[in-house]
Amino acid sequence: MRKKSYRPYIILGLVLLGLFYIPKGIVEGVRTTATGAAVGPKVFAHASTSDIEELQAELLLLKNQNNTLRRRLLSEERISVRIKRVKELITINEKKTSGFYERRKKAAEESLERELFFRFAEVVYREAANWNATVWINLGEKEIELNSPVLKGENLIGLVEYVGKHRSRVRLLTDSLLIPSVRVAREGEYLAKGELYGSSSALWRGRSEILKGIGFNYDFEDEEGPARELRSGRQLDRLNKEETLSLMDVGDLLVTTGMDGVFPKDIPVAIITKIEILKEGCVSAEIEARLCAGNLDNLLDVVILPPLIPNEDE
Repeated sequence: MRKKSYRPYIILGLVLLGLFYIPKGIVEGVRTTATGAAVGPKVFAHASTSDIEELQAELLLLKNQNNTLRRRLLSEERISVRIKRVKELITINEKKTSGFYERRKKAAEESLERELFFRFAEVVYREAANWNATVWINLGEKEIELNSPVLKGENLIGLVEYVGKHRSRVRLLTDSLLIPSVRVAREGEYLAKGELYGSSSALWRGRSEILKGIGFNYDFEDEEGPARELRSGRQLDRLNKEETLSLMDVGDLLVTTGMDGVFPKDIPVAIITKIEILKEGCVSAEIEARLCAGNLDNLLDVVILPPLIPNEDE
């Protein structure tokens, strides 16, 4: 009688026992490979055109969400910078010019509150015939509002003048139709006030950052100080005093006044580059100034702030 062999059963038992001790990573890898080989070809083999388009749309959505998250990180940095600036104003010697710095502190706090709701936008189109006048951005009525100030970095460059469903048009400061109210900001003092305007010439691209300034004087007192004589800078009620003060100098910073009802106060706009000679009998001065934001020919993205006055329709 032939003797029965148990060797195959012993080997099979050892193999089954060994399966229980295979590392989990190897098992998962084998399982994934097997599943992909068995299911993958069938899934894509039966995928319709609409399914592929849906997958592509989902990928695009993920890409946009990633860009949004990146921009939110940048926004946190902007807010941190603004808070730091407010704190710096608080620590400056307030006793010396307490009123001035209290007003700057208030303006900075208001600016911070507004920047919590700012939006990033990309420039998507620019007409050659209106190169220095307008640009189109990729935000519409669901994201921004009419008359929203437009910045490049921390500096003013324009205003949202039209809001469409998905696209909006920005009027640039380099256009002659947009005239912000500005004033000189110099070492603890706000001095001459006036208006700036640009050139809408499409061919004048090389000097697009140069603005003209008109009506600069300090004829009327305001919260920043008393009225002053244009040539000497003396207070109008103290013209017999000897001390003089220049109301504007080349290199002075021009910031928004907030008096036009369109732009918030204290936003940097331009640097004075030239002051025209005062003619006899003139009651105001004319200047040239260069945009703080620099040349806008290669403008790719901007920052949109909420409008100073919300739309009445809302």
